[in-house]
Amino acid sequence: MTDRPERLKWTDDLSVFDSQIDAEHREFISHVDELIVAISDYAPMKSIGLIVEKINRTAISHFEHEEELMLQVGYPGLSRHTSKHRELLIEFEHLEQRFSDIEADPFLIEMGLRIKELLIDHLQKEDMEFRDYMYTHTNDRIC
Repeated sequence: MTDRPERLKWTDDLSVFDSQIDAEHREFISHVDELIVAISDYAPMKSIGLIVEKINRTAISHFEHEEELMLQVGYPGLSRHTSKHRELLIEFEHLEQRFSDIEADPFLIEMGLRIKELLIDHLQKEDMEFRDYMYTHTNDRIC
């Protein structure tokens, strides 16, 4: 397919000044980009389902790690941020289920773009609030 949605790329604007969290965010972006390419290329449903499952597993692990870091530094937005993580995991789980239920591909691009939208929206809003807190409330950047 030649008309592909825009690919995702890491930019320094997404950095939270923690090398491990940044690496996990890069991994997310890579997985979501992989999903967009697979959907655009009409890859087999099983392949697409495996990518969505990988995104879901990565989210669970990353969110746990990020919440531990927030707890360690006393981030006042921890409870709200954790709630946002739970909402994302529920949404990802629903999307994963929908991918496994689809026989044909009419909604694939819409669902893939929804995953992209959810992830990037979370990175650009919620994680940047945490980054700003870390930057102003720690003596050194955590790297």
